Formats: sequence, C-alpha cells, structure tokens
Amino acid sequence: MKDRDPRRIDPHIVEPSIIGAASVAPRRDGNLIPDPRLEMLSGIADKFSVRPQEIVHYVKPDEELSGHAIGGSESLVLFVTPPNEEMRVRKIWSDALVSVKWDPDVKGVMAPPLKKAQMQIDYLNGLPDEAKPYFPEILDQSERTFEKQTPDGETVTMREITADQSYIEGEEVSTFVQDNQPQPETVAHIHREILRCLREKIHPHRETEPTEPTVEVSYLNKIADRLEISRETAPNTFTPLTTSDYIWIDGERYRNIPQLLDAFRDPDVLDVLEPRSHSLVMGDTNTENVKITKPEALITAMDEGNLDFTYDDLGIKFLDPRAIGFNSTGGEVVDDPMYDNKPVHNSLGNYDVIHGEHFTIDSMTTDEGEPHIKLPHDEEHPFKEPYRNMEQHFPYIMEGMGIDDPEFQQRDPNWLIRFAFVMGTHFAAMPPFHFKKDYDGTVPDDCQPQKRAIAVYCEGIKWLNIAHDMLSGDRKELFGIPVPAVPKTVFDRSDL
Repeated sequence: MKDRDPRRIDPHIVEPSIIGAASVAPRRDGNLIPDPRLEMLSGIADKFSVRPQEIVHYVKPDEELSGHAIGGSESLVLFVTPPNEEMRVRKIWSDALVSVKWDPDVKGVMAPPLKKAQMQIDYLNGLPDEAKPYFPEILDQSERTFEKQTPDGETVTMREITADQSYIEGEEVSTFVQDNQPQPETVAHIHREILRCLREKIHPHRETEPTEPTVEVSYLNKIADRLEISRETAPNTFTPLTTSDYIWIDGERYRNIPQLLDAFRDPDVLDVLEPRSHSLVMGDTNTENVKITKPEALITAMDEGNLDFTYDDLGIKFLDPRAIGFNSTGGEVVDDPMYDNKPVHNSLGNYDVIHGEHFTIDSMTTDEGEPHIKLPHDEEHPFKEPYRNMEQHFPYIMEGMGIDDPEFQQRDPNWLIRFAFVMGTHFAAMPPFHFKKDYDGTVPDDCQPQKRAIAVYCEGIKWLNIAHDMLSGDRKELFGIPVPAVPKTVFDRSDL
C-alpha cells in the first residue's frame, strides 16, 4: 500500500510551488509579471475548450485560487479563499461553457444547465434540517448576462449563474479508490455504507405514495429526449448508434433503444417497474459526488484489515445534488429512492473507467443496419484491482439499501429488476453531458472525440438488456440474487 497523507483535503488542490510562470499580467508600472492563476487554470480551461483568460475573472483579485474541477451539468468548479475566510467552492454554470444546445424553456429532466443551477441552489437551501449536515451550504449566489460571438460571427446573449458553497474537506470516494487502491472487499463496504447513509438519513424525509405513474416521466421520456439532443448535436455519430433495433457491443448483440423503450412501455411491464413510494433523494450519488471527510479512519481500517467502519466513521457527505425529482424540483424534490443506486455505477457500471477514459474505441461500423462498437478497457488502469470481481460482493453491498429487511422486500418486491432498469436508464440518458467540443465551440461529429458519450450509452444498453431479460424470464439471477417472479402476462408478451 503506497504512502498516503490523510491531511490532503482535495485531489484538485495544487501546491503554489508547482504553479508555473508562463502567463503574464500587467503591473501598475506597466511592466508584465507572471500571473500564476492563468497557468493554474490552463488545464481546466482546456477541458472546457476555452482560454484561461476567459475564466480567470471568476477569481476575484484578492482571492487565493487553490484548485479546480468539473462539476455536474458541465459546471466549472473553483476552490477559492477570500481574505480572512475559509476556503469555499465556487460553481459557475454558463451558456458559454456547455457543449450541447439546450432548450432554455424546458422544465424537469430536460432542463438546461442554468435552470438546474438554480434548482440545486434551492435544493440545498430547502433541505430538511436533519439532512443539511450531509450537504454543502450555499454561501452566496449571483447571476449575469453577457454577449459572446459565435463561430459564424453572430452575437448572442448568454446567461451565467455563480454560487459559492461551503467547502467540505476530505476525498471523493472515486479519487480515494484510485489513489489508495483498497481491496475489493473494502470498496464493497464503502458502497454499502453510502447506501445505508442514504436509506437512514436522506430517504426518510418527504416520504409519500406516488399520485401518478413515475417511470414514463422520470426514466423513459428522459432517455428519448436526451438521445434526441445527442442526435442533433452529433448526427453522424449518434443517429446510427441509437436508431437501429439491435446493436453490437464488444462482439455481443443487444436490443437497442427503440426496441427497449417499446418493451418497457407495455402496461404490464410498467406495473413491475413502478416504485411504490417516493421520498427525498440526492439524485446523483455516483462516488465522484460522495466525499469521505475522515479519510484517516478509512486508512486505519485498511491498515488493520477490518470492515467495521460506518458512514459516521467515514464522515460521508454528498456533493452536487441533482435537484430534479418526479414532478418536483429544488427545495421540494421527491422521487423513486432507487434513483440513488449510483454508487455501484462507478464499479459494476464501469463509470470510473469511462469517465477517466481508461479505454479505447477500437471501431464503430455499421453492418446490415446494425452498429458494431468495440470499447476495450486499458490493460492497466487505476480501478482494475479495487473493482476486481465486484459482482461477487453485490448482495453484501445491497444490504445497505435494506434488501435483508422483510419490510423492504414487501414494499419493493421487484427491487432487483428495478435496480438493473434504473442503472440502464441513468447511463443511456448521459451522453449530452459527455460530449467534447473544439475551442471554437463546435462539437466534432466523430466517434473518437465522442468516445465517452458513446461508452456511457453502450453501458446503458447493457443494463437495460439485463432488465429486459429479467422481465422476459430469460435471466433468472443477477450476481447471485434470484430474480423475483413477475406476472405471467409479462412473460407471455410477444414484444418481449
């Protein structure tokens, strides 16, 4: 096990001694002096395909810039410290930073990033008092409009929302896993405790019975609408990828999204997939959004080889809540608690491999109208050992959700099918947030630059096929857990 410093507060923090001096800024006497902020912002600016000079103004002259990140909904995240104050997290959502063109008037799951920004602010401000300790606090917020010239010379008006949040010390779970290489058993216990924290501290709030069907609005429509945006953004890449009845991924043939959506919209299938209750949800619990605020406790447990630690021992906190629920947003969010199953996205769903681009896209061809994609993982990558054979630990992880509780099984008898279904819907609807753009703002319409958007879509297809096969009776178990019996009408459907 490599040396670790439990005092390290964030993977994005950069020591001042390593900041370069290649950039310059005017001094009062007219001479030029190095501006370390520009050099420090160059990496994150490159990821947004902008110049550092276009984002340095987000740091006030008297503030210290300590680091940066990419937040949810293509937000720019800066770690800044005002004079005589604690470090804070500054999140910027700007029309100038997003890759995909969104309809500014749409609400709900198709809301554009700037609408989501205000929803997140309202979510954090409106949390029940008992849940607030598990999230950051809004310290300040502002909004502005500005003009920018497009690549074709048109001047457009853009909006921007900035929110300062309290900084939560610690390490994001994904980063901790990457840097410290815990054993798979330890990773499984971490994921179990995250799910248990959600079940005990977040989901008990705002519990209610759904007043109308959830699946169509929260899941199926979202996939259809997000993929339509993807086809508009990169038509040559995403039209053939998402419109055929079948798709080949790494040599295996799967039902593609048109066939899957038709099957899942069958009334008997919807009855199996519908949640029996709604509650407060965090909404985006992939482990990049979960922080361990007491990493030293986990390091000690790893050194001692024990799995006795709890979410309180780790100081689990949640970042970047989705703030959109079923017919609800902001401070009134409620949704299917299964929506918070995302910690296992990072391991079982390969999200950390995809997001870190530890894979290649060897080819994307079409044969007899069916796309063929090969997405081999790198032979060596930082998540290979920690996530090795994670499926063997699936039943143990899911105990954090409460599957060993008879009351849970009675309340959600189809949870295993719904788990696979929700996993698939999350991934299949992700592509718009993973497109890459060039410096002039255009999105290259080719599989190589868009390999991450393609990969999350393909991962969604795999999981939706698992759910489909459970419903049809073709799959009897998932990672050692038997598939529950479903009504005979579901098995007998000709379209399954």
